[in-house]
Order: sequence, then structure tokens, then C-alpha cells
Amino acid sequence: MRLNAMVVALCVVSLGLHLALVRRAKPEKQEDAVSVAWRSPGVPGEGGEGGVRRASKWSRRLSWSPRPPRNATRKWLPELGGVCGPPSDVEPLPFETLPDARRRARVEEGPRKKKKKNRPKGMRRRLLSTFTLPVGCAPLVRRRTRRDADDDDAPIVGECDLATCLPNLFVVGVSKAGTTTLFEALVAHPRVVAMFSEPFTHGETHVFTDPRSDRESAMRALKRTTPMSRDFLRRAAPGTPWRLDEANDGPLYVLEYTPHYIVLPAVRRRVCGALAIGGVDCGDAKFAFMLRDPARRALSQWIMKTHMRVPRYNDPRSFDEAVAFGMERATNYARCWDVAANETSNLDDLRLEKNRRTVATLAQRCAPKRFEPNLFQAYVLKSAYYYQLLPWLAPLDAPTKSAAVVVLEHFVDDPTEFIRLLAFLGLTPSVFDDIHALVSARHNPARDGGLNTLTPAQKLTLDDFFRPYNRKLDTLVAPLLGRAATGYPT
Repeated sequence: MRLNAMVVALCVVSLGLHLALVRRAKPEKQEDAVSVAWRSPGVPGEGGEGGVRRASKWSRRLSWSPRPPRNATRKWLPELGGVCGPPSDVEPLPFETLPDARRRARVEEGPRKKKKKNRPKGMRRRLLSTFTLPVGCAPLVRRRTRRDADDDDAPIVGECDLATCLPNLFVVGVSKAGTTTLFEALVAHPRVVAMFSEPFTHGETHVFTDPRSDRESAMRALKRTTPMSRDFLRRAAPGTPWRLDEANDGPLYVLEYTPHYIVLPAVRRRVCGALAIGGVDCGDAKFAFMLRDPARRALSQWIMKTHMRVPRYNDPRSFDEAVAFGMERATNYARCWDVAANETSNLDDLRLEKNRRTVATLAQRCAPKRFEPNLFQAYVLKSAYYYQLLPWLAPLDAPTKSAAVVVLEHFVDDPTEFIRLLAFLGLTPSVFDDIHALVSARHNPARDGGLNTLTPAQKLTLDDFFRPYNRKLDTLVAPLLGRAATGYPT
């Protein structure tokens, strides 16, 4: 009995001590002073919740990605379009930046031993020349541990090993139209830099898919861009404030590829807002659209959704059932545009350059998601290209300079289509040995199990349904095609 009583007493005492420790008053956390070097550029001189306080951990460990300080707010952004200073000690100093033979020997011999009256350790880095980064680019330094510093909390400024830039080339659609082949062909060019893609997406980034603030979108894009070396950018820099497409030896492009963007009209506003944060004009960006025969594209998407490896995403409907259901949804989608524009009989005469506000309003009122909640199974609606291209092309001041439309059937059979796209971007095709093999490769084929064919009845039904939309499409994209029409049934 005594032993049991002692065990109970010990348990009670332990529980009481535990509760006392948990409920004890915790000392208030003392906030550090605001760090001037990492203050948010959007709120200069502002502390409290809007500014960025001291970030000693971030100053000790610097990474490839422009990661904010540990207690930064959502308003924080790295310095965009600034000066790229000397590289850090981690990166070997390139010879082309050291014209003096004495400095080259110093690099070959390694750092000298510390002697009395010797120059500080960082003096050698100051000998390197600085240059101006492109507009919309942020400097980066390599990941390292900060040592041999007088003040551990003092941020390192003026160093630049790499740079990350906002995208200026967008492949935005359409799905199952050969966009992966176009993406692989573009990134094969040495003047095109790809972004880090989402897993299992064949290069798709989806940076602007979800609604975010412009600052969050810009920061997300900077983190997803493949960094470029300082030597590469230094050779490309003209010397004055410049854009990537104004680089020496030809333009440079950071490619953002997500074919699902074309059915999300709000994405264009998010893209332009993020570019504006970096000081880039949305009119300077390039947009590429790839189209495919509407009926065959619808079948290809249905095959992909019915043969996916994830069962919950599979579509149990047959193709005929999905088409009948989708035609009704697509008709309502097109009627919304026609009725709202008050031109139900002829929408081809809509003057895009004089009705941008009207088109933007219609894009919100007649968004595809209002008529097809599951856009990943919108087989017919996604083939109505005219109404999807309208919100993207209407706000452009010069569509022929900012947008290009490519037809898959022409792209695969005629290598000059890809050459025309390269000419639109200002890139030279001479870097490719075999353009035909490059553009005819299939990188993301549908696993159809032998079902990738339309019956004559199915083809006739879909062609008749898309004829009025294809006629409007030819009128809209003829200046951007390089030919009179797409060649689809009208």
C-alpha cells in the first residue's frame, strides 16, 4: 500500500511541475533593429511590420536563390536591376576579368598568407570591374558560411556571383498541341534559359497559375529561374540600363512554359503585374501560342485524362459522352462572349485595339471556369481557340511584335515555321544541326493504347461544331501566322 501511495504521489508532483512549467510566463522576445541593407525596396525607411529587420542568419549563409531574411514580410524583394559587383571568394576569378598579368599570377598562386600591413582579404575582389544587371534581374551569391568577418551581423554587400531574372518569353498554350515539343526546341537554343519546372509536368512551371500578389508572383518567378553566371551577363551587358532582349550578340530569353495559362484570362494580368514590380514593361515580353486541329486536340486530351496513372483524375466517360457534354458547355461559353459584346451575328469586326476595356471585362464575365468547373476535362471548350486568344491579344499595342501563333501541323512538316518563330524572337537558327529532327520529336505523347484515331462520324461532328469558331480564329490570328489561315475546317 505504501509503495502504491508513493507512486501516486510522485505522479501528482510530476504533473504539477509540468503544468507549472508550461503555464509559466514567457519573457517577451526582443526584436532587433531594422537592417538597412535588406530593407524592402517598396517601403524605404519603414520599420515595424512593413520593413525588414536584422537578418544575421541570412547574412551568414547566402544561397543561390534570393531567399528573404528570416523575419521579412511579404513586401520584401531583392534589389532588381542593380549593379553586379565583384564575385565572392568561393568562385574562381575568371581570367577575362583580370587583364593585368600580375593579378593573373595572384589568382594562380592562390591567396597570399596574411602578413603585417597586408591588404585586407576582400581588397582583391574590389579590383574586379562591376557592371549593370539587366532590368528585372537580381544578383545572387553562392551558398557559403561567413567567416573572418569583423561583424557577423553585418550583411555582405556588393558581391555578385550569379543573377536570376524575371521571364520575358511565355509559351502559354494550348494543351495537347505540341507545346512540349516547342518548349524543348526553344530551350535547345543557347540564348534561351529555362525555369525549374513542377514535378512530372514535362517542363511546366505554373508560376502564375494561382492568384497571388504581384510581389509574391515576382519573387516566385525569381526563385524558379535558372541562374545565369556573372561572366555570361558581363559579356552580354551593353553598358547602360538594358533588357535581356537588348544584350550583345543577340537577345536573351528566360522561358516560362505553362500551356494551361491560355484558359486562365487572369494570368496575363498577373504576369504583367509581376514584370512591373521588376521594372519591365509587359509590352516588351514575348508570347507564343501553339494551335492544333480542334477535333484531334480534343481527342488527345480525352485520351490523356482517361489513361492517367492517378485513378482519381481519370475521366470515366466515353469520348462521345464527353463531347456531347462539352459541346453544350462550349456553346454557352461562346454565347456569353457574343451576347456581352452585343455582336451576336459578327464578332469578327471587333476592334481589339479600341476595345481593350471591353475585352478585359468580358474575360472576367465569360471566364472558361464559369462554364466548365473542371478545365482539365474541358475537351471541347479548350479547342475553341478564338475566345481564349482574345484576352491575350487584345491588350497588346503591337500584336505582331509581341505575339506569335504557330500551327502544329505546319510546325512538324515544315521546318521554316520554327525558323520564322526564331526570327520573331531575334534568334539565329544556325546553332541547330537538324531542325527537322528537333521539331518533329514527340516528347509527351499520349498513351492511347491504339485509340488515337477519330471515327469519320466523330470527326464530322466536331468539324461542323468548330467551323464558325475557326472562321473567327483565322481573322484574328492571320497577321501573327505568317500565312492567310490556319487550315482548319471553316
